[in-house]
Amino acid sequence: MTIKGGPRQSSCNAGELDRLLAGRVDIKQYYSGGLAYANIEPVPQSGFRDMGGTWDIAPVRGRVSAFEPSGTSTNLGPHTGAQTIWSGSVSQPVAAVHVAGLGADVGVHTAAVELQIGGDWVQAGSAVAIGVTAKTRTFALPPGAAAAATAARIRVTFSEEATATLGGVTPLTEGSTLDIPRYGSLRHDSGERYDLSLQPRFLDIFEDDDFRAGLWLERVGEDVQPRVHFYCENATIGIFERTMRPLRVRRAGSAQEWTVDDWPFDGIPKVDLGGVYERTDDKWEVFLRWTSAGNGENLYIMLTVDGERTPAIPLRDTNGDPTTPASSPDW
Repeated sequence: MTIKGGPRQSSCNAGELDRLLAGRVDIKQYYSGGLAYANIEPVPQSGFRDMGGTWDIAPVRGRVSAFEPSGTSTNLGPHTGAQTIWSGSVSQPVAAVHVAGLGADVGVHTAAVELQIGGDWVQAGSAVAIGVTAKTRTFALPPGAAAAATAARIRVTFSEEATATLGGVTPLTEGSTLDIPRYGSLRHDSGERYDLSLQPRFLDIFEDDDFRAGLWLERVGEDVQPRVHFYCENATIGIFERTMRPLRVRRAGSAQEWTVDDWPFDGIPKVDLGGVYERTDDKWEVFLRWTSAGNGENLYIMLTVDGERTPAIPLRDTNGDPTTPASSPDW
């Protein structure tokens, strides 16, 4: 006797289903759509949203690591006009520069990171606006484009006289170790689609076939990265793994600038499902009994939970010796 197979799905006229609809057998689209398709060639006329392909956007980024610059110099001002507030020599190819606590005491100004390559200063990543609220940003080159720079600097164009603030500068290099990336995708409400590639400690963000930003995520080490999963909605990316404090990555006004902070768990709404449920209290009874015998008090404990009674469990006596009869506690 064999099991007869069901009818094959051939129409798929509901197209690609949103991941949120996985397992929703209560809607009719579930039976005429799919989360993934194999061994078919779709007709591109309707239904398939964000259909995957084999477009080679960029190489996989090598494992990113931090290193210390040398000969650093800091001059926070006060300044006006275009000024260098930090500079340092670098001894390894630079893939990105992570800058923490970048801001100013007054006004809004423009900051950029530049690398000295072959005698010329080349900007890494995009410039960002800074103000009284300090920012932490990563200024990154595309994957595989680590530059053999000799120096790095932070240039700020001050719109008015101000004193800059700076928490720290960390150059990053790209090694030869290639990890299997964790991929994700994010569709913004305005229509842009972003593709995500997460290697240990570094997240690359692409818009279609263009590199947009790279982010230093020191918390996502090589022991964590293979197990992470994404939550992606509009301008927010959540990065979760059971042993790691979750991260939140958000677009900060443009595709070139993203913020990183801890995933918030406050303000979670309470949901009233409208049901009336009978409440039954658990009743626990704890029994202790002991005898004065031997070299100490022999103590036994027994529990009764909703009428179910456990065996008597012997504990140790007052001298720390096993009680008699000797047995292993069955908790």
